[in-house]
Amino acid sequence: MPANTPKMLAHGQFAAAAAVIYPSPALTTTIIKEINLCNLGAAVNVVTLRIVDGGGTGVASDNLTDAGMSLAVGETVIRTGSLILEAGDTLVGFATNATQVNYHVSGIQVT
Repeated sequence: MPANTPKMLAHGQFAAAAAVIYPSPALTTTIIKEINLCNLGAAVNVVTLRIVDGGGTGVASDNLTDAGMSLAVGETVIRTGSLILEAGDTLVGFATNATQVNYHVSGIQVT
């Protein structure tokens, strides 16, 4: 029987270029339940999130936030719902300015 393990999947600060923030492990389906974003910078930051299929390159058509989501200075956004990553898929993200937007991703790993 599969094991469902609630986890804090990733946390940190976005870079200014696309980077993997969570890779779904081998033999694991990941259900992302919540993504928290907080702009700690002194200016508006545009955040882009993508789910990239295993082996994919992470193009704009993979975006979860369309052309990007603007976060005002001090703004926090909590995105809820269920996003499914199969083994080898990745969550990729970046912001306008490096080290100004914190992220926290939580969910369930099914093994």
